[in-house]
Amino acid sequence: MGEGIRTVPNQMLGCWKRRYIKFNNGKTDTSTRVVWLQTLSGMVDIRIPLRTLDFSRESRLEHYSLAQLMELAAQDCGTGVTRLDEFTKPYATASWSSGERDAYIQPVENFPEDGWFAWQDEGQCMMEWAPSGTYEEDWRLQNNSRGYVADFQNVNPEKKEFVYVAGDHAVYVRGRDADLEEQRPLQEIVQANRDNEDYIRALVDVEFSYAVSNQSKQEFNIELSTLPYREGQKLDLSFLLGMGMKDKRVKDPHTGEIWKRISQWHDDDAE
Repeated sequence: MGEGIRTVPNQMLGCWKRRYIKFNNGKTDTSTRVVWLQTLSGMVDIRIPLRTLDFSRESRLEHYSLAQLMELAAQDCGTGVTRLDEFTKPYATASWSSGERDAYIQPVENFPEDGWFAWQDEGQCMMEWAPSGTYEEDWRLQNNSRGYVADFQNVNPEKKEFVYVAGDHAVYVRGRDADLEEQRPLQEIVQANRDNEDYIRALVDVEFSYAVSNQSKQEFNIELSTLPYREGQKLDLSFLLGMGMKDKRVKDPHTGEIWKRISQWHDDDAE
C-alpha cells in the first residue's frame, strides 16, 4: 500500500549499509560509514569517513577546533530523487536528481555517474557498478527496514529540513542555511577561509543524523551524525509517525513548524 510518486521498485526500498566500495585502481574502502535510505522516490545518502580526531569532549559545533572542522568538511552526504529504469541492459540503471528536496554537504559530486544495479541473496544484497567501471559497491539491506517507509518535509521554504523513515531506521536532515556558489570540494573552501572560523562553522553546520528506533517505534537513538555531538541523543519522530494514513500535514509540537508527508508505503507482510 503506497501514497505518493513512485520512481523505484519495492526491492530498492529500505535502509541499506555499504559493505565496501572497490575502485578500478585496486583500492577498497571498508572504513567509511555509509548509509542509504530509500523511499518510494526520495533518498538520503550518508558517507562519513573514519574519524581520526576525538570529538567526544565537545557538546556544540562552536567548541570544535579548526582541525576538527576540517575533518567534518570531508563528509559527503546528500538528498535527492532516485529513478530506476529496470529495462536497461546489461543491468537496471539508476539516476539521481535534486530539486525541491535538496540538501547536501559537498558542492560537487564525487560520484556523478548513473549506477547499474542487480540484487543477490534473495534481495538482501544490492550490487552497484559505475557504467565506466570506476567503482563497485556492495549494499546490504538492514533488518526491519521495510515495514513502513516514508519521507517528510518542513513546509517552511526557508528551512531545508527532511525526515526519512524505513522501519526501525530514520535519518533527520537539516540543510545549510545558504547555498554554496563555489563548485569545488568543501575542504578546499574551508582551507581557503581558514582565518574565518565563523564562516567555516556555517559551512559545516549541516546535519545528517542516522538513528535506530528503540522499542517505542517512535523514539530513535542517533548512532551516526555529521555533527558528532548529536550521536547518542534521541530523535523524537512521534509527531510524524503519529499521523493518520489520510493526514497530509502536521505541526511539530516543540517548534510549531508545519511538516508535510511526501510519500509513504506500508507492507503488511514485511518483517
